[in-house]
Amino acid sequence: MSNSGDYEILYWDIVAGCKLLRNRFESKDREWASYTCVLGFHVMGVWLEGSDGTDINALCRSHSERLVAVADDFCKVHLFQYPCPKPKAPSHKYEGHGSHVTNVCFTHSDSHLLSMGGKDTCILQWRVIGGVAGSASAAPPTRSPEPAAS
Repeated sequence: MSNSGDYEILYWDIVAGCKLLRNRFESKDREWASYTCVLGFHVMGVWLEGSDGTDINALCRSHSERLVAVADDFCKVHLFQYPCPKPKAPSHKYEGHGSHVTNVCFTHSDSHLLSMGGKDTCILQWRVIGGVAGSASAAPPTRSPEPAAS
């Protein structure tokens, strides 16, 4: 599954050689190993009323399939319950970037969320607290007094 530049949801058959599936019903209820498409039934609620289709830059579902994180054009990271198919789904909103947020991803354990900034070129690490629908939140990133050695 992927999204096109003209806001279509595209389904592909990789086994048959990356052919576009014409019958979308073959894939509509398929379980995906990961979910990063900004368009789709399971994430319709992440879109704000009046969005122009480019306001959301990235989306990532947690490995536990309980949360979805969204990076937007307004310097915010949003955390939603997954799935969130209803319009105006409630979310927790977090600020930390000085410009648009370009990407988000959960660590393998879902204990942290990484967000990448655009013009600020920052990578912020957020601790996920809870991780259960309705009670999850993220703690703001902390700054180390000195660089950590690796």
